Amino acid sequence: MNGVNAEARVGGVIGNLGMLDSGHFRIEQNAVQSVSIEANGTIKNIWAGGLVGKGYSASKDNYTTGTIQVNATISERGYAGGLYGEYLSSMRTNVIKTSYSSMEITGGTSVDIGGLVGGKTGSIERCYTTTDYALFNGTLPTTTQTTAENRITGYKTEYHFDPNVWDINGSVFVPPELK
Repeated sequence: MNGVNAEARVGGVIGNLGMLDSGHFRIEQNAVQSVSIEANGTIKNIWAGGLVGKGYSASKDNYTTGTIQVNATISERGYAGGLYGEYLSSMRTNVIKTSYSSMEITGGTSVDIGGLVGGKTGSIERCYTTTDYALFNGTLPTTTQTTAENRITGYKTEYHFDPNVWDINGSVFVPPELK
């Protein structure tokens, strides 16, 4: 994408995901592999995610791999994340859960980058990222800030991914895959 002062909502599956009734609808069981998003030029605002660019609704049992590069000059705000560029939900029932991301993400100073979500106001449960970035809010963790959710090389049992949905290889060095 090469924009001129435009707004962009770009996702591996959905660019903009509005509010859905999370009791009945959610984005779930997507294996989005080899995503490639690149933004250049001048862009007013950008939301770029491996799954969803900007989203308000729940998601469950998803994973993403690939790259997001926001090389553009951002005039206002940018968000880039492994699953969601920005996740906005104040509803308790809307949660991103049992998902992970192995995305490589780069961006300039006006871009909030997260291994899972670039910017968030919603809840995240039992998720992880294999990147060096924190799960959300665009900060690189220092050694003392790094938690179990960062730099994971494979699945950990405390995430309680459903074995009926996920093929868990039994190794902490191999990420699970959807069945």
